[in-house]
Amino acid sequence: MRKYILLLFFIFSVSYICSGQIFSKTQDLFPVTTNKPGSGNLNIIQDPGLDTLINRYILSNDNQTEPNGFRILIYRNSALSARNESGTIYAEFMTLFPDIPCYRVFQGPNYFLVLAGNFRSKADGMKLLLLINKKYPNAFFVPYLLNFDDLNKTDAKK
Repeated sequence: MRKYILLLFFIFSVSYICSGQIFSKTQDLFPVTTNKPGSGNLNIIQDPGLDTLINRYILSNDNQTEPNGFRILIYRNSALSARNESGTIYAEFMTLFPDIPCYRVFQGPNYFLVLAGNFRSKADGMKLLLLINKKYPNAFFVPYLLNFDDLNKTDAKK
């Protein structure tokens, strides 16, 4: 009797885990036919396991929590007046560099930060860092978690 209960438990747990995965097919990503003039057909012949790997890759990137880019840290302080100082520096930076995105962030337990720019690598922002260092000599790069979808939208507007 105990064997049957363990077997049933195993079967239900495996079926629960397998049903929890979201499966999309490559054909969903690349439609086979389109209605545009001059377009052709695309037939993809591949192992179905490849779809599983693609889905796992997509799901792992959706839950990313590690820094994937850089911003320039202009101000960081935890003094009692840090909130007001960060607001002042933020406003000053926005007037001096209106084309550069600037962010005022509260970082626990009691730090206020002013960050500037969105860079995929340090090399992308080096010219901007040299420009900012003239006004804010203690500015430096910090790793930061960026949302590249928002970056691509702002790049498309330019």
